[in-house]
Amino acid sequence: MNYFLKFLFIGFIQHILSCPDGSYPIVNDDECLWAIGDSIPYLPATHWCASLGAMTAKIRNIYENQFIFAMIPLEINAGLTPYIGVERAGNNTWSYADGSPLIYANWATNEPQLTNTSFCAVMNPDTAKWYSADCSTPRPFICTAVQPNTTTTTTTTATTTTTLQTTAHSTPTCSEGWTYYGNTDSCYYLHNFTFDNQDTWKLYDFQIAEGQCQIMGAHLISIHSAGEDAIAYELLMSNVDYIRPVPIENPCAYQWGWIGYYNWGNGEKGQGNWTDGSPVDYIDRTSFPRYHYRMIGNDPSCGIRTWSSATAYAKFARFICKMPAGRKLIE
Repeated sequence: MNYFLKFLFIGFIQHILSCPDGSYPIVNDDECLWAIGDSIPYLPATHWCASLGAMTAKIRNIYENQFIFAMIPLEINAGLTPYIGVERAGNNTWSYADGSPLIYANWATNEPQLTNTSFCAVMNPDTAKWYSADCSTPRPFICTAVQPNTTTTTTTTATTTTTLQTTAHSTPTCSEGWTYYGNTDSCYYLHNFTFDNQDTWKLYDFQIAEGQCQIMGAHLISIHSAGEDAIAYELLMSNVDYIRPVPIENPCAYQWGWIGYYNWGNGEKGQGNWTDGSPVDYIDRTSFPRYHYRMIGNDPSCGIRTWSSATAYAKFARFICKMPAGRKLIE
């Protein structure tokens, strides 16, 4: 099918189904699709999709795969490979961006690769095949969402039955200063560097950090996918070794941010606990744990981008809290 016929086909189905402006309906699937030609890394792409009430593309069958394939040359510059919503988890399995298992895949031969950087997936614009890829390269991307839900209310009188259609919309809500991530429908808060009366950083151990989150109705962050892991890294981005005057002796040793994972095993999937009680289904294996409690650092000036471990009594300057979207912040 040439591009002109594809365009006519898409124009035709837009008369059949209703989707938000700028998106295309996937006929018979009750889904809406956005093909975004702007090139950005994967994590900002997930935020963009979330702002549309969508997620990076969840491709569930060959029809959806071919529909996206047909859309690429219409909306995306030639030769560019868009991100789709398939992520590699800590146990090297691949799942949709919402954490659910794949029910359809269209990997190219010898794919997916399990390198130290291949945690995202792209679609080849010439073959519709999937390839594993790094998550930091700016690329176009595809978003999908279920069409707005409709509920049916029936009222009955002695002579007639009337069906009323109402459309339900969901708007993500996070308190000011919190970051929303649509794939988890959760809000995230970085307690960043704060200072005591002597102009040095305040430091927190694991229990105090968790307690500070609980005061707000949250817990230290639990992480369940590469995309959610990337959120933590993005929030914790810093360059403390360039700060003048120096806020504390050896700032690189204290720039870490606590997360909610603690463990007395060897740090494998399924072992240990998150403070919010969620399952341990993802572990970043960028470092081998020596101690029981985990933190994350992302500071180029210190040469740090990794998970690490410490005792519960170690003290660091930052921590990340997480709560479900829509929950009212306790003040």
